Formats: sequence, structure tokens, C-alpha cells
Amino acid sequence: MKKKAIISLVIILIVILMLFAGSQNIHFENKGETVKGYLTNIEAVTAMYCKQITPLEEFGKQIEQMCREGRRAEIDNYVISESLSMEEAALLAEKEPALKHMKEYLNLLDEVCILFADINNDGIEDIIEYAPAQDRYDMISELSNRIYTYLGNENEEYKLVYSQPLFDTKAEYDDIIQILLYENETYLLFSDQEDQYKMTIYWLSEGIPCGRFEFEYQCIDVNAEVIKNEILNSEIINKSMDIYHNINLNHCSCSRLNESLNYGNAETMITDERKIGELKAGYGKEEMAELSVLLKEYENAWLWMIPNAEIAFMGDINNDGNVEEYIKQTSSVWICDLSVLKTRQGRRYNVLFGNGEWKCNVRHGGKNRIFYYMKTGNEETDFKKLCGLDIWANELIPQYFLVDETPQGNITYIIYQDISDFEQRIEGYIIKEGTYEHVVSVKYTPVLECSSNYEFGENKGVNYAIYRTEDQRSVRLAWIDEEEAPKEQINQNIRCMIEKKIAEIGEEECSFVYLGYWPIKATDEILILEYSIAYDIPWGNEWDRKWTEIYSMEVDLITGECREIDSEERNAMSKEESQQW
Repeated sequence: MKKKAIISLVIILIVILMLFAGSQNIHFENKGETVKGYLTNIEAVTAMYCKQITPLEEFGKQIEQMCREGRRAEIDNYVISESLSMEEAALLAEKEPALKHMKEYLNLLDEVCILFADINNDGIEDIIEYAPAQDRYDMISELSNRIYTYLGNENEEYKLVYSQPLFDTKAEYDDIIQILLYENETYLLFSDQEDQYKMTIYWLSEGIPCGRFEFEYQCIDVNAEVIKNEILNSEIINKSMDIYHNINLNHCSCSRLNESLNYGNAETMITDERKIGELKAGYGKEEMAELSVLLKEYENAWLWMIPNAEIAFMGDINNDGNVEEYIKQTSSVWICDLSVLKTRQGRRYNVLFGNGEWKCNVRHGGKNRIFYYMKTGNEETDFKKLCGLDIWANELIPQYFLVDETPQGNITYIIYQDISDFEQRIEGYIIKEGTYEHVVSVKYTPVLECSSNYEFGENKGVNYAIYRTEDQRSVRLAWIDEEEAPKEQINQNIRCMIEKKIAEIGEEECSFVYLGYWPIKATDEILILEYSIAYDIPWGNEWDRKWTEIYSMEVDLITGECREIDSEERNAMSKEESQQW
């Protein structure tokens, strides 16, 4: 019996080793038929027995650990991509036929993210183009996000190698979309500009997605560590979750905006409109003076977002029996490249004061900080003038302050947050006679619950990309495999059908503007395309923009035939039917 058990065990081990060897042959040798890094069914069985972990899972664990430890910003260390402006993309399009469709983006203000990076580790820069679904008046276009990959060669030529006109992941063009390199593997990151606690990461091989990692974290508690406690307001401990998320609104889905937490029981709102107006004027003047100095550090920069403080308070901050009057706001200042005004494309930066301005990439954009303007009597003042307290003295960013009454006198609490939106500090000061006493210090850190989901499998995409024609009156298909036929006949048939619809609007009275299009089914055999025509009609001395109804056509990519389909046939498709994976 023992001998049979040993023989059975040996057989199992041999089978596992054979499967593993076979999977490795597929994994590394047969790159023409599959994708390096693509987890096949054989590899999945092997991994189950051998406890292997894929590079994507390894990277996912690293991401989770960084987020748990407040090091999410370190993801920037892995970024290898640059975002091209529409002007830069248009220059590339002038000399590269495969990219000529990018010239139109300057004129149509299409919302497109174009990333430039070496995605296949051959030392040559490549391009990933991502565009969210175009706007349409019936708001049904969530799936029409497109992504194209172009690999470059030593002759500075580009070849389309991957196309998915119905990409699952929805992001805005100015969200966080970046190419990452970790342990010699390349990844494509999508994360919302505001809700950065959620992200989707695609594992790429030769520019083709072969795995997907979806990650999200949720704050389930806040650790409140009391460092100094001479006069401690118990609410600082009891309301730690509320206080933490009142500052960090986008930390997770625990958004708890509560304006009452922004002022204390020793503060009174000012209702005198004249006083409020004076404080607002002083606030705006001081803010613009600071910004003017900082803008000199940036070339071709424009103020994009300026916080406006609306609520004024009074309180005896320095315990001298006379109230200070002040206006305060927790918000952020952003500046952007001038190109944003022209093309809606370009880089945006946020500005921090204190130790000097801090210029950052998109991930850290929009850092909140405190803005305030204060008067004592008829003189302008601030915390440094009032008591020598420099609220910008350390690396933490002051968010807001409040004043509470205690038996020892009024205490001013200043709430700080670190650059990673993770750790917060509440520091309490009793301010008297031109100086201050530090009496309270509490440290907040979140307790996170993380969820991860991994999917493996090659996203094959389709064998063609969909571009708008140069005259903007139609779309054309460009095939990855140039031998595919009948490609020219297909493009002619598509144009013929669309031109008939354009003719119906009567260009004698109206002015054609451009074609909006939305693929709703894309496989190598069938393309179903919805489209609408934008046109202007005279309205007095101006033009009024109109859209036709949304039409649908089915293109048979085998025969080249095109036919119009109705909404009933179009709406009968499920999401699964619309994509080719």
C-alpha cells in the first residue's frame, strides 16, 4: 500500500513538472501566438500547485502595502511615461503616416490622452493613445472608450499593434493615466483625479493588455495617538473619523463634509456685510499678491482655480479680551499651461505656500491647504505676527484652524495633513501676550480595508483602428494587418452611407461642422457604429449648433457590406456581445 502511494505521488509530481515545462514553452517561446505574461489555463493549473505568483500580483501586493503605509505617492517612482500635448502630437502626425489622425485633435478639441514611453523595453519610445467616450446627447456611450498602441522602431516610425475601440475602463483624459515600470514589467494605470483610492492597472506585453488588477481601499477606523495632552477636547478623539474625512474628502468613500467642524465654540460668524466685504477684499488682495510672485516661477502659466473664502469669523485668539476678525478657507490653488486654454490639453499644477512653492505632477494636484486673512483692531495680522507661530514650519500642510473655549483660556487648534493625504496632526496652542504654549498634539492615521481583483487573459482587441477622416465627414478603418481585404471598399461604403445622411440636412442652408461617432460593437467580423452629424444653422447674426438624430450602421468586415440598423436591433445586444476578447 505504501509503495502504491509513493508511485502515485511520483506520477503527480511528474505531471505537474510536465505541465510547468509546457507552460513555460508557451510562455516564452511561442510569442507569435500568445503574449509574454499571458496566464494560460495550463499556467493557472501549474501556479495552483507550485504556488507561483504572477508579476501583476506581485505588483498589486506592492501597491496595497504602499497604500496601507501612506506611501501611495511612491507610485510616481515607477512612472516612465510623458503626456504629449495636442501640439506635440500634431508635430508627430506631420511626419508619421500611422499617426496622421492626430492632427484633427487640435481643431476638434477631442479629449485624448497620448502617452509617450518605452513600453516593450527595447530602448525606443512607443505611444499609447486613450480617449474616453465622446459626449452625446442621449448619454449612452460609457463603453465607447478607445485605446490604441503604437510601437516605435529605430527609424522613428510607428506601427499600430493593438486596438480596442470598446475599452472597459472609463477615465477622463485628464485623470491619472500613466505607464509604469516595475521589476522590468510594464503596466498601464488608470485612477480618478479625485477618488484616488480606486485604481485599475493593466499588465502589458508588447503593448497588449494581458492581465488586469482592480484595487480599492476603504477607511474603517482612524487611530488617534495622543502625543501631548495638557488641555484636550474629548471631541478630538470621539470624532476622529469625522474630523479626518472632513479634511480628506477624497481619501475614500467615507466622505463626511461637515462645515461645523471647521470652527470652534469660541468663534462667532460675522454677519455685518460691510465687515465681511472688507475681509474678503483683504483676503483677495493678499492671495493675488502671493500668487503673482509664484507665477513668475512658471513659464506660460495661467491661474486656473483660486479659492474664494465666503464665511467670516471673530474670536479672541490671543486671549487679550479683544476679538480678531478673520476669513478662512480650506481649498487649493491650481495653475495650468496656457495650452489648456486653447486645446483643453496640457499640464496642471497646484501651488503650496510656506516653505516655498511645490510643483507637482497630476497625482498630487489639488492639495488642500488653509487660506486666511486676519485683522486685529484695524491692522492686518497673522499667526506669526500675533505670537511668533509659523504654521508652515514643518513638512505637514496646515488645513484649517478653530478656536475653543477652555478653563485655561481660548485654545487654537490647527489641523495639518501630510503630502500623501495620509497622516493628520491636530496641534493645540494657547496664545497669550505675543507668544504661544503648545499644549495638545494628536496624530491621526487611517485603518484601511483593501479589496483586490485580478483577471488574466489576453485582451485581443480587434484588427483595425477607427479614425475620423481628415475632412471630418466620415470615419475610416486602418488595419493592423495590411493584407486584410476588402479594406478600401469598406471605407468607401461607410463614407457613402454617412454622406447620404449629411445630404439630408441640406448644406445649402446649414453648415456642416463634424461627425460624432460611437462604436457599440467591434469584432474582427462585425462593426456596429453609431453616429450623429453636428451642423450650424443661421440664427440672427450668429450660428446655432444642432445635432441630427443618432444613426446606426452595421459593417460586415468580411464582405464589406454596410447596412443601416434600427434602435431595436441595436439595443438587443448585451455588453458581452459588443466586445472581442
